[in-house]
Amino acid sequence: MTSTNQALAARVDLLSIVVQELGRALAPAQTAQVAQAVRQRVDALAREYPSATADEAKTADLAPLLAALS
Repeated sequence: MTSTNQALAARVDLLSIVVQELGRALAPAQTAQVAQAVRQRVDALAREYPSATADEAKTADLAPLLAALS
């Protein structure tokens, strides 16, 4: 189980890095659009699959991504 969790964490970290760098490469107007779209999609996902785990993931994993887009 731990190796599965580690693999998932590594994938999340990798995707986070990629999205952050893409966000930094975009023009400010584009990053604002992307940030808004990400927030909307995450909110919709949270409504579809409500759980404390999803809320924790949203807070922990989404914050750096949105900060990179700000």
